[in-house]
Amino acid sequence: MTRQLAAFALLIATLCPWTALAQSVQAPAGFAPVQAVCFGALGDTCTQVTAGNPLPTTGGALTASTVIIGDVGTASFSAACTTLTNPGTGGTYASGDLVANSATAGSVTALTCTVARYSGGPVTITRARIQTSNTSITLAGFRVHAYTGTPTVTNGNDGVFVSIAAGHFCRLDVTVDLAFSDAAMGAGAPTVGTTCTRVLSATTTIRVLVEARAAYVWLANQTYIVTLEGFN
Repeated sequence: MTRQLAAFALLIATLCPWTALAQSVQAPAGFAPVQAVCFGALGDTCTQVTAGNPLPTTGGALTASTVIIGDVGTASFSAACTTLTNPGTGGTYASGDLVANSATAGSVTALTCTVARYSGGPVTITRARIQTSNTSITLAGFRVHAYTGTPTVTNGNDGVFVSIAAGHFCRLDVTVDLAFSDAAMGAGAPTVGTTCTRVLSATTTIRVLVEARAAYVWLANQTYIVTLEGFN
C-alpha cells in the first residue's frame, strides 16, 4: 500500500509539477512578516502594532479627529447661511446698493455659510437661492457675492455696494420670482461660467454679501435667507 501511494504521488508530481514546487516553497530563515499597522496622535510618532504592543481600544494614542488621505469623490451640499435682517426703517434700494443688517459700514456683518466637508477642503458653488420675508416680487433682483475671508465694506445698508477685493471668488444673480402668503423666493446661477470653485484655507466656511440689482422696496426688519448649493 505504501509503494502504491508513493507511486501515485510520483505520478501526480510528474503530471502536475507545480504541486511539488508549491510544497517546496518555504520562508527563508529569520523571515518575519512586516507589520503594516501603526497608531499615534496626529503629528506624533506612529507606533508599530505588534503582538506585545497591540492597538489600543480606549484612550491613549487614538484621538477623535478626521484624517483625509487623498480626496476621493465629491458630495453635493445645500448650505443655508446665517440670516440677514434689515434695519428697522424700510426704504427703496437702487440697483447696486448693499443689502445689509446695518446702515453703518463698520457694523455690517457678512453672512457665514458652512460649505466644505472638512477644514481646508475644496468647494464648488453652482447655485444660490434667496428666501425673504417680504412677499413682494416686484423688482426683486439680487446679486450674491461669495468670499473666502471676511469682507469689509465702504457703505452700510442702502448705500452703494463697495467691498474689498480680497477673497472674492463668486457672484451669482438671483431673481426672487415666487410669491407665497408668508414669503418670496427665487434662485440663480453664477454670472460667469456655470460654477465657482475654491480650495479653502483651514476653514469650512465662506462669507456672503448681498447686492440689490433693481429699485426694490425693502421693509423694516425684513429677513433674507441665502442658501448656496454645489458640491465639495
